[in-house]
Amino acid sequence: MSIRIERHHGLTIDEARRRVDAMAERLKEDLDVDCRWDQDTLAFERTGASGEICLNGEVIDIRIELSFPLSIMESRIEKVVVERLEQALAD
Repeated sequence: MSIRIERHHGLTIDEARRRVDAMAERLKEDLDVDCRWDQDTLAFERTGASGEICLNGEVIDIRIELSFPLSIMESRIEKVVVERLEQALAD
């Protein structure tokens, strides 16, 4: 099961990275994920889930892969990620 979220933004890459980093801190609390940057991609994982947040120019592209047991929580996980992304972009 996978989740894909894409949002356009009008930020510089440095500002987008700062905001995604703040978002990642919130996701650590909400979803208990471990995060690490590799250039302009923030990879994250936890038991049963992994994904990445890619900064592609003026687009933030989020991809999440869920294991079967976590797939029953797909809508909740997507809701939390979308809320955190929207908060980060509004700051």
